[in-house]
Amino acid sequence: MGHAPGASLVARPHDTIAKVLVQNHDLAREVFQLGLPKELVECIDWSTLGDSSKQFTNTAMGRRFGDGVFTASCQGQPMLLMPVDVGGPQ
Repeated sequence: MGHAPGASLVARPHDTIAKVLVQNHDLAREVFQLGLPKELVECIDWSTLGDSSKQFTNTAMGRRFGDGVFTASCQGQPMLLMPVDVGGPQ
């Protein structure tokens, strides 16, 4: 039996959102600007926003790849930004 069109989008919403944000930096910027503290939003040089393909390793998490991880600059210092799902249906 096949899956309904769009079923994978519902089954893995985080992956879908991360992919959309990586493909649309204007949308990613808006998401970060809405979700981050005002002081941080004002500090970030949004013209430096870019996506990161960095790989992260952690003993608790194992080997992970940056899924929707972005780079930016804040007062001349590099930083990483990542949208995180902190709520919603379980």
